[in-house]
Amino acid sequence: MNPKIGSQQLTLKPGVRMGTSLRGSLAHDYDARGSGNSNLVLTYSPKSNKDVVLKSRIEYHNFLLCEANPEIAFVEYGANCWGMLQENELTEIRTSAIITLTSGEKKAIVVGYEKKPTLEGKICFITNAITTGIPLVSICSDEIYENPMLIQNWNRIIPWMTQICHIPVTIYLAPVLAAAKSEEITMWDILSMGSQDEQAFYAGAAFKAVQTGILSSDLNSRPLSLRSVFRTW
Repeated sequence: MNPKIGSQQLTLKPGVRMGTSLRGSLAHDYDARGSGNSNLVLTYSPKSNKDVVLKSRIEYHNFLLCEANPEIAFVEYGANCWGMLQENELTEIRTSAIITLTSGEKKAIVVGYEKKPTLEGKICFITNAITTGIPLVSICSDEIYENPMLIQNWNRIIPWMTQICHIPVTIYLAPVLAAAKSEEITMWDILSMGSQDEQAFYAGAAFKAVQTGILSSDLNSRPLSLRSVFRTW
């Protein structure tokens, strides 16, 4: 299924990997659910540069917020850790994400539902990494769904970025940045920079620039469309 911007459907370049086919790891995660019936989502993560499995709908939405946040440089999804939740007692915890900020600081995120889990400020010790003492931060559904527009937009953006995961993005990003330096540009302007076969690559490059903080946009407040605005800071 090809991505859409507004009512315009674009043709994907043959052979481009979409990262949506089932993997052996997904079958393993289905088995690991036991009698549970939570949703599993297999998707590509531009920030971790690999396919990831999210264990629930709310974890997927937290994934979208992590991918959209330019202050986050890298994310490891679904890692297990040991947390000091009680005095002198370690408890194993499955984190939703371990984020590395652009400052180098790390945080382990645990997603709750209606109520905020009582994990704030605890120290977590990652089982599969040398680094220890990563603070454990809990977020609840009210915080995740504070800006539904952002979630909706990045749910549509991730498939575009998936198409450029094996493409040298610089050749498509350079003309986008050059145009944005002189004036505010729209998604229509970006799609018009190349042939129909290249449109998805120019769009993906622009979204990558927003994701990493090179460009700013109105994607936090307005629906993604051909009129979406991109500019340099």
